[in-house]
Amino acid sequence: MGLCDDKLRKLIAANFGRLKNDPIKQSKLITEYEKLCGVTQGRQKNGNNSRISQEDIAKQLGVDTSTLRNLKRLQTLSPDLQEIISSGQITPTTGFKILAKLSESEQEYII
Repeated sequence: MGLCDDKLRKLIAANFGRLKNDPIKQSKLITEYEKLCGVTQGRQKNGNNSRISQEDIAKQLGVDTSTLRNLKRLQTLSPDLQEIISSGQITPTTGFKILAKLSESEQEYII
């Protein structure tokens, strides 16, 4: 990992909590943070033997592991549903517990 990546990771981690009022932005930051850590599709692919777990990432971002997983589930929602959650019309809990389990066509039907 380069020096810029390390600084960017620290910046994201330091500011992650400030976005708690927008869980969609938090979920997108988690994905970016994972990429900077060499994690893609849930697996680390940086070629070295050091492993980083979801627990490690959650700790670095200052949340528990279940919160991290739930925020990541919000990214499976359609962009329209993500916007509705960002605006506060639907709670993030409804998003990751109910809406994220729906198919793409079922999500579109709701809107």
